[in-house]
Amino acid sequence: EQEQGLEFGAQLTVLEQSLTNLLARSDSPEAIDEALARTLGQIEHLEGRFGSQPGFLVELTSRREAALEAFAARREQIAAQRDKRAQGLRDAVSRVLDGIPRRIAKLSEADELHGFFAGDTLVERAQAQIEELRQLGAAVQADELAGRLRSLKEAGLRDLRDRLELGTSGDSLALGRQRFTIERRPLDLALLHNEQGLSLQLTGTDYRVALDEPEAEQHREVWGQVLPNETESVYRAEYLAWRIWQRASAGDAAINAALRATEGSALADLVAEEAQRHPTEDYQRGVHDADATRIVQALDSIARQAGELRWPASARVLAQAWFAGLDAPGQASTRGLAAGLGWFLARGEGMPVPPSWQGALSALAAELGLPGDASSIESAARHLAASLGGTLPSFAASGRALDLAEQVSRELPVTALAALNAPVETGEKLALAGAWCARVQPDAHPASVLEAAAILCFPGLARERINVELHTRIEGLRGEHARVKQGVLELDFPEFLIRLAQHQQTVAPAWSAFAALRHRVSERERKRLGLHRFEAKPLAGFVRNRLIDEVYLPLIGNNLAKQIGTIGDQRSDRSGLLLLISPPGYGKTTLMEYIADRLGMIFVRVNGPTLGHEITSLDPAQASTRGAAEELVKLNLGLAMGVNVMLYVDDIQHCSPEFLQKFISLADGTRRIDAVIDGSARTIDLRGKRFALVMAGNPYTETGEMFRIPDMLANRADVYNLGDVLSGREALFADSYIENALTANPLSAPLAERPRAEIQSVLRIARGDDELLPSGLPGGVELVELVKRMLSVRDVLGRVNASYVASAAQDDSYRTEPPFKLQGSYRNMVKLAAQLSPLMTEAELDALIRDHYRGEAQTLGARAEENLLKLAQLIGHPSAEEATRWQQLVDNFQRLMKQGGKEADGATRAAQVLADIAQQLQKQNEQSAGTREALKALESLGEIRELLARVPRDPQLDMPPALAETLGKMAKAYENTLVPIVSALHHKMTLDHDIWEQVRDMRKEVDALMKRIGSGKRAP
Repeated sequence: EQEQGLEFGAQLTVLEQSLTNLLARSDSPEAIDEALARTLGQIEHLEGRFGSQPGFLVELTSRREAALEAFAARREQIAAQRDKRAQGLRDAVSRVLDGIPRRIAKLSEADELHGFFAGDTLVERAQAQIEELRQLGAAVQADELAGRLRSLKEAGLRDLRDRLELGTSGDSLALGRQRFTIERRPLDLALLHNEQGLSLQLTGTDYRVALDEPEAEQHREVWGQVLPNETESVYRAEYLAWRIWQRASAGDAAINAALRATEGSALADLVAEEAQRHPTEDYQRGVHDADATRIVQALDSIARQAGELRWPASARVLAQAWFAGLDAPGQASTRGLAAGLGWFLARGEGMPVPPSWQGALSALAAELGLPGDASSIESAARHLAASLGGTLPSFAASGRALDLAEQVSRELPVTALAALNAPVETGEKLALAGAWCARVQPDAHPASVLEAAAILCFPGLARERINVELHTRIEGLRGEHARVKQGVLELDFPEFLIRLAQHQQTVAPAWSAFAALRHRVSERERKRLGLHRFEAKPLAGFVRNRLIDEVYLPLIGNNLAKQIGTIGDQRSDRSGLLLLISPPGYGKTTLMEYIADRLGMIFVRVNGPTLGHEITSLDPAQASTRGAAEELVKLNLGLAMGVNVMLYVDDIQHCSPEFLQKFISLADGTRRIDAVIDGSARTIDLRGKRFALVMAGNPYTETGEMFRIPDMLANRADVYNLGDVLSGREALFADSYIENALTANPLSAPLAERPRAEIQSVLRIARGDDELLPSGLPGGVELVELVKRMLSVRDVLGRVNASYVASAAQDDSYRTEPPFKLQGSYRNMVKLAAQLSPLMTEAELDALIRDHYRGEAQTLGARAEENLLKLAQLIGHPSAEEATRWQQLVDNFQRLMKQGGKEADGATRAAQVLADIAQQLQKQNEQSAGTREALKALESLGEIRELLARVPRDPQLDMPPALAETLGKMAKAYENTLVPIVSALHHKMTLDHDIWEQVRDMRKEVDALMKRIGSGKRAP
């Protein structure tokens, strides 16, 4: 048993070592799973060997739990590391992608753009990081970023083509004959201020609202301050120089060495490096860092001559007042401590302030009304240590202050000076002495007055006179500021130190606090307003085909010229409305979003289905759903912005006509509309402003009925149907299907990036023209074969589209076949093009189209069969069964239509049958009348008068057998169906007597007609 225990212990040691090694080497979830399996296998093996011993089994169970916990912890650690790394990679790639549009905007050729994406260092790094992200298991995020990169390239190529083909030059864009200004500023928030307080402004718009932020009132003095390091009294280069000077005074060895160096390049490099550490302070390289270097050199020159006078006068007076107030033992201990602290000063290092000094100096500063911040206390302590730490302790005094104190001593009587020896507070003595000095020399510097007052109040302190000029002129400065006049800065050393210390202690913290508040408010308001919703983002796959270029852009340009004005024609009588209609899938929204993006306009898209037919007001408070309220808030905000806005109301067939009537006055010359902004009703006046009103929708409602907008609104609109063929533009409309679908298939996608002339060449070759393929075109013959199949699909979709438009525009009363609801839009073309192959046969194409529309027809319910049968007719290859079934459906449909429709009641059906019979009788009477006229003409002929005399006056016509059979069947149907129906209605519904009499008379006429036909038949 003992030997077994020893062996068990040895095996546990091996298990522990193995576990440690496996944990260290496991750097992925897969490796952890493998290592865990190996560890559990080892434990199971040990259980098989030692499981008979209860004690060993308990230990192994404990080890299994410990191993599971260890690997779980390792898994969490690796997951956290991977998530952190993945997040870092995502952020890094996003930053690169965000900067790409600005970098490629300057490129002028497609080859340059392709070269940029192929060889740019940042792009290559982003691609490598995307691949690393994929290896970390974040494949979804990697695909998203890779898609963004591809979209940026496509967008860059599209933008480049726009600049070259649309005549874009600088800040203008040509749409047909019209040229418009491009707005480059993005929509953003700005916090403005005036005497009334803060307000929120959306840049480039008329939207401005007052903000109630009580917290901001305490920072009112910095509302107008743009930078934390510059005010009207502080030049940003001064602040940078002061920061360097503070580091040098604190004993920064590198700066002190640079100040002592014979060449100034080392100091300039340090100053430039310091400026780069603070990007928010907006230091311009070569300007502010160069000025700061000159200021630092001037400060150092004065400080080396000034000695202890380099400290602010307030700090020196504070140190002297505290030391003078100590008794002899206190002064002795202070001198001893100062001697020890002098070692730090001699080495040019930072000096620790003794806690006893710090507390005493802070209390005295508050008592005397002197600055008591940390910087002032540290300056006073350093001055105290430097003055008392030498062999001959003394306090430095400026010559001006000593002369002023001496002048006061001469001019004041002894009795007055004796007041300084009275047992009064030190602060009162300093105030009295300062008043004397200011009276004797009214133009004396406040620092000299304070220092002279201290000399008068503390005559027992040893002083060292230092005659130095603390004022200097710094020339050759490059920056612009109120303190810098023609490149010259007047600098007073003590005043500089006091002014900059005050800026750092009060102004900079206040600015930082207000900046943080401003950021919070901006983020809150940006989220509340949802500014991201107003950025036009055209689809990456948008294709500006020839139809758009040559037809729609000029038409839309003419309309926008009336609404927003053009360059050189800023007319004030702006008006109008652009109304785009088409079945779904023709790119109405995509086209307008593209134009808004090109013009730099704010794109306010209002979703009609979200509003619904119930919304009749612009007031969000009256909305029945939250979604509708949000749409109305967005709409009203777009109206409030007013300038550089494209208001796009989508799918208006879902909106109430009463709601659409609200826009009538906005579409005419008044350009006014009643809106509700932030809960308050306002009349928005948009006359003369860059504001475009666009509406779009399917001209047929969700029930298939024709949709009508209010007449007064339609009269003010330019209406264009993107789903219909304009006269003379049939070829462009047909080609647009192919151009839009090129990017859907990988084989044809490269063609979409080629010049338009090459696309047209491929289309001509696919149609059968004999010409050479453009050189360098990938795909070659396979591409042509694919385009041929696209053309075949396009032809079918063209017929489907024409049938849909014709059917939807037809009133049900005039239909001769069931309504057709399948659509042949661009969207259908893109879906089908993605599935095409150059090797497809005609039968395979037929099957592909049928399968596609079979799925589309699933939403039609009971209408699916008739629509698919009609589709077979349009494709041109219906089977015999399909043709027969279609004819049956058409016949049944026509029969039902003659009876008033499937939903008609009995009376309506009877009336419809009567009307049909009356129509047939009218035709028969017209034929009989023609026969009578012919007989009269024959009677006028003398040579056959005798023959005519034998003809009865009421001739019995020899009717053709087919006509006789038809009339017989009609009479039989009348007898068996119509008469019983009308009779039943007569008894049950007390049918009007006149109608019953007319029906009976009609029956008599039919019977008489049948008798005449029967008697007039001739034997064969």
